[in-house]
Amino acid sequence: MIFKKAKGLVCIFLVIIFALSASSCSYLREFYDKNGDVTTTEAVTTTPGADTTETPEDTTTVDGTAVTFPIPEIEMDFINPYTGLPCKYDLTKSRAVAFVVDNSYLSAPQDGIAKADILCEVIGNDGDTVLLAVCKNPEDASRMGPLGTANKVLLDLAKCFDALTFSRDMTQSMKDSQSAPSYLYTYEGSSLPFGFFEASDRKNEMGYKYSVMGEGARLFSLVSSMGTSVSSNEAFSKVFNFYTGDREYSLAGRTSSGVYIEASEKQHIQFVYSESSKMYYRYHFGTEPHTDATNDGAVAFKNLFLLSGTDNYTLAEDEIKLTVGGRGNGFYVCNGKYISISWVRDSAGVFKFYKTDGTELEVPAGKSYMGFFSPSKLSGILLNGK
Repeated sequence: MIFKKAKGLVCIFLVIIFALSASSCSYLREFYDKNGDVTTTEAVTTTPGADTTETPEDTTTVDGTAVTFPIPEIEMDFINPYTGLPCKYDLTKSRAVAFVVDNSYLSAPQDGIAKADILCEVIGNDGDTVLLAVCKNPEDASRMGPLGTANKVLLDLAKCFDALTFSRDMTQSMKDSQSAPSYLYTYEGSSLPFGFFEASDRKNEMGYKYSVMGEGARLFSLVSSMGTSVSSNEAFSKVFNFYTGDREYSLAGRTSSGVYIEASEKQHIQFVYSESSKMYYRYHFGTEPHTDATNDGAVAFKNLFLLSGTDNYTLAEDEIKLTVGGRGNGFYVCNGKYISISWVRDSAGVFKFYKTDGTELEVPAGKSYMGFFSPSKLSGILLNGK
């Protein structure tokens, strides 16, 4: 009798856990169901010579009782428009989320940045760089941070992706002029009841400034409940022209075994190419591998875009003195090669990239890095390693 009661309590406990897990993302499922079908299926394994099929199962023991339940497999029926990689939702009509991430020495290693579809970077006035982590699917940003200070150049870049943008705070000049855009939400002075949080493990060790995090899916649903549109014009669904050929992507350019950027005396950025994985792995502050504290994974990219901005010394002292205008030049690095490119922002403000012959640049599927530099800093980048 006691065993039966215990078994019954275990079942009730598991039902409650599963219900809570399902409700945590119910809003996103409803949103994506309206904007594209979501298909799930149970994987079936067939054994040669057998008459039966088996569904993969997981077994958990609770209070000595074994409880077994099936593991659903998600079919990747769609393509992430920012990476060209398979994904489980139709994201073309969904707004992206972007997080301003502090990149000073004390903030490293950050959480979640290896999950970003596109990682943008600009050099601050103090020599440290600031990151903008862009995710087309907010579920990929479960813990992103530590969040930094939003400035005009990063917010201008976020606008190119029509991204709901989250930061710890904003520059004082933006506060004074009340010029914060409607798509920016800050932790300090926020009206959002939750979605931002202070990570106790980081706060105890590094202090408040390096502990504020954002949770993408929750923030996405919250801003929608406040009346903000989370649907996006399809013009923002295509940042890159992805290569779809049958053969392996190749770039007819000069050799690039790595990229070296001396952002400042204390911030040296490197991307080291791996022939085996065909990825560029990021190093910073000299020779320190840039890792993601969430999963201890390396921060790596398939595509590197090194792009020019314009010096803008008319900006307030607390703003990064760089403007990303309507067009410019730069370099594209991929698969151990690099070429010169030009870029423009079309009528919607979305980036488009072109080769020197005027044809649109094709890129392979994968995560991308987009660094924006002054003309003098861009010309000093070493494109075949240090």
